[in-house]
Amino acid sequence: MRVLALDLGVTTGWACLNTTSPSASRMGASGILTYEQFPSQLKSILSAWSFDHIVVENPLLIARGQLRSQLENVIAWTMSAIGEVPRTEILASDWKSTKYAKMKLPRGLTTHERDAIRLGTWFSETRLQGS
Repeated sequence: MRVLALDLGVTTGWACLNTTSPSASRMGASGILTYEQFPSQLKSILSAWSFDHIVVENPLLIARGQLRSQLENVIAWTMSAIGEVPRTEILASDWKSTKYAKMKLPRGLTTHERDAIRLGTWFSETRLQGS
């Protein structure tokens, strides 16, 4: 099963994971999406791979003004782009208190990529077991 993990924000981390591979080789690709290019970048990712499931970490909308508007746009763009692909929406508090939040990852990744990879791994190993 191929899973896309999205850590939504003004800078969004994403990771593609293959849940049928051994743990060490699950990660297929990762990166960040910038607010300015978000819709086109997300569409490129969705068209490059066929995903069986998408897990989305929604940001808390406690900000005001421009930041809140940007976060609301990112959420709306994401839900529109995902279409009919099965998805699970979660909050950071669902997984950041688990062992996955401290999972070791290679150097050279951004904080946003790291969170997306950890989110995707947590989801794959805890929520998709038995799928």
